[in-house]
Amino acid sequence: MANKYILDEGRPILMNDLFMWGKWFEDSGEERLVKQTQVGPFHVATYFTGIDYRMEDDAGEPLLWETSVVPSMGDVIEPHTNRYTSREEAKTLHDAWVNCALEAARVKTPNVEAVAYDDEGAKK
Repeated sequence: MANKYILDEGRPILMNDLFMWGKWFEDSGEERLVKQTQVGPFHVATYFTGIDYRMEDDAGEPLLWETSVVPSMGDVIEPHTNRYTSREEAKTLHDAWVNCALEAARVKTPNVEAVAYDDEGAKK
């Protein structure tokens, strides 16, 4: 079973109590969100997963942050997910994925722009 983590002032803390982890996860909402950006038909979201996605035999740092690039319904491009060991790495690579989504979106719509959202889902 994968290790579960919570954030304490932005730092991941191992949580062995599944009930307490679930309660934190349910209440944490905005604290877990790193960045989200709409790029034409693509939604790019980066967040703290709370679950270590390393393979059992991998002794590296836990993979606790994730960026998902999800196309709109009906688009032929498959969703894509990448995982990271730190919030900083996740923030940096979120921007790289936004650039990739911009390139893909501009194939269909040359003037498409990226729209960033704050923690509450409002446009920045």
